Amino acid sequence: DKKVPELRFPEFSGEWVEKSIKNLFSFVKSYSYSRKDLIMEEKEKNVLYLHYGDIHKKYKQHLDLCKVSLPQLRQNLLYDEKDLLKDGDLIITDASEDYEGVGESVEIVNICNKKMLAGLHTIVLRPKINGKGFYGYLFYIPSVKKKLKKIVTGISVLGLSKNELVKLKILIPPTLAEQEKIASFVSAVDKKVELEKEKLDKIKSYKKGLLQKMLI
Repeated sequence: DKKVPELRFPEFSGEWVEKSIKNLFSFVKSYSYSRKDLIMEEKEKNVLYLHYGDIHKKYKQHLDLCKVSLPQLRQNLLYDEKDLLKDGDLIITDASEDYEGVGESVEIVNICNKKMLAGLHTIVLRPKINGKGFYGYLFYIPSVKKKLKKIVTGISVLGLSKNELVKLKILIPPTLAEQEKIASFVSAVDKKVELEKEKLDKIKSYKKGLLQKMLI
């Protein structure tokens, strides 16, 4: 059987290709500093630090560092310059309390000339070819999510190991152009969803104000 999705842009053809994580990415070191090692004040020379809890709670799929503020490492803490993150790097959580949180991840789409490290309970994958936003969606694809669930270990806390992750095989579009178009299209849908949420929040706020004025 041909391995192609049911819905596809008409200008692309050919079967999707199966690749292992090892073929697609290299690993970058993450650091195990805890919350107590961080500061929230904005200081120009400090290194930004992404804790796994922030991926679970705040940042999923894509991260633009020109638009968000992250905690920073205290200046006396050590790190290696070669471990600083780059555009296209994918940061994955390696611990979760439930299966839905397994493999939650975020791709850096704009490092914004800042220094940044990945933190506690994360695995960093650096694509051998930058997918321009595509890899931010990779671990949210249902078929990939299903495979991830099969390789985690643990009971109360589920863990994802590099040794198992590196062997994972996934299907991806055969060309970078198709990957980029998929990412662009899904990103546009995400923005539409956010706009609709904002409209809904305004309506809810309007309703609350009406009730306060109309009811004693």
